[in-house]
Amino acid sequence: MKFIIILIFLITGIFGFNWLMGYRNQKITIDLDERYLNLNEYAKAVKAELESQGKTVDYRGNRLFIINGK
Repeated sequence: MKFIIILIFLITGIFGFNWLMGYRNQKITIDLDERYLNLNEYAKAVKAELESQGKTVDYRGNRLFIINGK
C-alpha cells in the first residue's frame, strides 16, 4: 500500500514540476545570453536565435511567434 502511495506522489510530482516549468504542449523555452527589457529588442533576439537554429519564424506581436508554420 505504501508503494502505491509513493508511486502516486512521484508521478504527480513529475507532472507538477513539468507544468510549473512550462514544459507544456505548443511552448518553447529559449535561453538568451542577455536580458531584454524592450519588447521589440526581445522579439528580434528570439527571432534571430530561432533562425540560427534553422527554423522559419514570423513574429505576430504580443510575444506570439509562428515557427515553421505552426
